[in-house]
Amino acid sequence: MNISSTNTKQLLSNIWWAARLIWSTNATLTLGLAVSALLRGIVPAGVVLFARGLINAFVGHTGKGPDAIEAVLPWLILGLVLAILEAINPLAENFFIQRLQDDVNLKITAEILEHAARLEVAFFEDSRMREMIERAQRGPADHCIKFVRETEGAITNLLQALGLVGILVAIKPLILLVLAPSAIPYLFFHWRLSKRSYLEEYLRTPKRRWTGYFVSLLTNRNSV
Repeated sequence: MNISSTNTKQLLSNIWWAARLIWSTNATLTLGLAVSALLRGIVPAGVVLFARGLINAFVGHTGKGPDAIEAVLPWLILGLVLAILEAINPLAENFFIQRLQDDVNLKITAEILEHAARLEVAFFEDSRMREMIERAQRGPADHCIKFVRETEGAITNLLQALGLVGILVAIKPLILLVLAPSAIPYLFFHWRLSKRSYLEEYLRTPKRRWTGYFVSLLTNRNSV
């Protein structure tokens, strides 16, 4: 098994763990977040269909009186619905995220404290274990919710891309031959950038732990 396959399996495992965690924390908010992501993914394609349908309706019924209004009205209603969704959806998404972050933070913190209370003293003397504790203490809910948001954003962007490409292919099938070669380098670049960012953040933990230790040692009243 190569490294790329292992990393992909680890990523999917992390996504599944985070999804199960937030679902067990608050299923209603999680479902609301999923619906919000789905709507955000399909709205751009709906806007394209609205613009195309409205233009075709105007062009096909120019100067035909009431028939023109009947042809244009459904597209205007669709545009109004899309505008309302575009305005409300970000507010709902932020509400779901903030509520989930509070609930997940409470749950993870309680689980960490319960587990730490059962550990032996020797566990806290190991530097590698201290670094693990440091990572667990640095806003566990923030990292979990950020991971969920990034995953949600990736899925939403994928839905948007698939929707728009589907519409373009339906109009001009040959356009796929132009879009595919340009998309591959873009995806590869972001994959490498995200991986590098994660490694940099992971390797900073020992430095943060030692910095916090020495600052505490030199400024704490008892140690001084």
